[in-house]
Amino acid sequence: MKYVFFEDGSLLEACVAKAGRENVLAFVTTDKGRQGREALLGQRWQEAAAVLPGLDYDYFVIQVLPGSKKEMQDSLDLLDGLGVPVEKRVYARNFLGYLRADMFYSLTGEYKLMQLVQKFYVHSLLDYDMYFAAGEQMSRTSPVLRSVEGLRLGGRETEGTFLQPLQRSLYDSIHQGRWPEEHYEAVLLGRVRTAEEYEALFSGDWREPGPRYYFCQLRCESVESLPESIREVAARHGRLAFLNCTGWSWLLVDTWVRKSVSVFVVTHKPFELPVQYKCYVPIQAGSALHEPLGWLRDDAGENISQLNPYLNEITALYWFWRHDKSEIVGLAHYRRYLLNNFSEREEADNILDKAHILAYLGEYDILLPELWQVDSLSMENWIRWDVGDKAFTEAAQAIEELLRERQPAYLSAYHHVMAGNSLYPRQMFVTRRAVLDRYCRWLFSFLPDAVARMRPERYAEFSQQRVLGFFGERMLTVWLLLQDLKIKELPVLELKD
Repeated sequence: MKYVFFEDGSLLEACVAKAGRENVLAFVTTDKGRQGREALLGQRWQEAAAVLPGLDYDYFVIQVLPGSKKEMQDSLDLLDGLGVPVEKRVYARNFLGYLRADMFYSLTGEYKLMQLVQKFYVHSLLDYDMYFAAGEQMSRTSPVLRSVEGLRLGGRETEGTFLQPLQRSLYDSIHQGRWPEEHYEAVLLGRVRTAEEYEALFSGDWREPGPRYYFCQLRCESVESLPESIREVAARHGRLAFLNCTGWSWLLVDTWVRKSVSVFVVTHKPFELPVQYKCYVPIQAGSALHEPLGWLRDDAGENISQLNPYLNEITALYWFWRHDKSEIVGLAHYRRYLLNNFSEREEADNILDKAHILAYLGEYDILLPELWQVDSLSMENWIRWDVGDKAFTEAAQAIEELLRERQPAYLSAYHHVMAGNSLYPRQMFVTRRAVLDRYCRWLFSFLPDAVARMRPERYAEFSQQRVLGFFGERMLTVWLLLQDLKIKELPVLELKD
């Protein structure tokens, strides 16, 4: 951080000590009688108008705070005439009281930052370096912070930090330690760091799903002028956007655009994908028992493909849980797809795309089809009506025995769903890898073994052989009842077979 000190005053020596003597570029004045005299550090007072155009400074520290409105206006006119940028001006008392020597702050920069926050619909922001507390606007009623309605602002207090009550009032919560437990959509990094420090933060152990955006304050005027090592780290973690201020600018790193997304489209027959989104991946379920269709198969490596006649699309779910490494994963059917939103466009050009997936999962944990409610039938009577009493009773007995043995905490939720008339249908979802892993570890702890225990192959009718698949379809709803997940429901497009 580099400084220029303007005029003399009682706080000058204290300001120079805080700035660090090695960081003072010049002492400047408009007083011709003072010019040429020795200042602090063995330097001399120089003529402001002659010296300033050649100096690359961060703060222009003014010693005297004008009193009357006329004095204030005269002072502003003088600074304008000298070409001092508004965002670099600071009065000595404020410099000593609030501004930090390791981080640049200006009202102009703060306004620019809030423009980014509004543009990208950020509702929760972690002020990792306490940038706002270092500034002059120390109230949530300030025009800058008030401009973003409903913003949840968190801070991070490090050892030895002392915040005044007014500074604390800026924040909805202040965290101790490095990784807050709360989820924030964006993180504000006001202090400049090394490439290694940025790398550690971008890949840090944040609470899932982790922040989508990082707002980084850097001393440069374009992405191209970033130090190469920092630009490489930032570009590796996300898409970059740049908002230029004078001298110091904001770099936005959108990490979610780099996230890999795979929505597996389960099929047992040839079909044509209705969209060409790269995130949709056809997979042949039960491929161990059928001729290849030319797509991804569910019988490669560890698999339960041979159970497909009894578990339906769940064999494909098992395969991509075990083998795919995408950060965001989903399941669709060759003729059923989640849509982007509830609109009149229930057609192929409104099928859920990557941009909407990333946007929704920044706020929600899982995307699901609209909850079905069947007023005339309970879930268990619906299955019983499809397969008959004998197949239903044997399947229900096998499922309940295995739940009691391996997942007893879910027995009540299971009975609640089966006696009720609601479910999230078709095993359709899109979610983060961590959520998928929790669900699949639970589901596959008992469901495949139900096949061996019930032996549905003894039944002649196709629907009776699939009875455990019908139970399996209800299991996602059972599992969700005991999870603390934010759910986004979306409409489903069902194409003609």
